[in-house]
Amino acid sequence: MNNSIQLTDQYLDSYYFEMFSKAGEAACRSVVRAAWKKLAGKKRVTGKEMAIFVETMMGEKSKKYPEIWDTEPRDKIRYLISKKAEEYEYDFKESFIY
Repeated sequence: MNNSIQLTDQYLDSYYFEMFSKAGEAACRSVVRAAWKKLAGKKRVTGKEMAIFVETMMGEKSKKYPEIWDTEPRDKIRYLISKKAEEYEYDFKESFIY
């Protein structure tokens, strides 16, 4: 992804996670949006806290969409959250692993 791309809700709405259905795509978007909201909050979070938060959400979504754990969706979720974290001056490159 080019650094000039703005990570907005509109950008996220058209982002493709390589899920099997539109509903699965929406599930991925909901995980990313929730993480973005957490990043924007007043309370700072550690990479480990964010990883637990995202893993928990993905676990819930995987009950209906198990492919969320496939390499492409999982890595794209992680990438979008990590890139958005940089906007809030977080550095999750090493610690945000689930």
